[in-house]
Amino acid sequence: MVLFNTIGPVSENKLTRPGVVRTSRTASQETSAPKDAVIISDDAREAARSASPPAKEPDTGLRLDLIERARENIRNGVYKKTDIIGEVAATITQNI
Repeated sequence: MVLFNTIGPVSENKLTRPGVVRTSRTASQETSAPKDAVIISDDAREAARSASPPAKEPDTGLRLDLIERARENIRNGVYKKTDIIGEVAATITQNI
């Protein structure tokens, strides 16, 4: 009998090399689907959710404060001035 600290007692006659185990299988055993399964309890799922940091909103690169300021300027008619219209048109043509 061999004693492993983390596993417990293991019978010595059950200790074999992996190659021996593979060669002793039958053809039907090798082709059958594995029957292993993992069941995670609801308590474990909740613990995992609470342990992980909350999901952050994706960074779109947009500065919402500038967008709101531009909307406010549009509402107030700031962009209806001739010089501003010229600057906007020049910027648009440069980026095309």
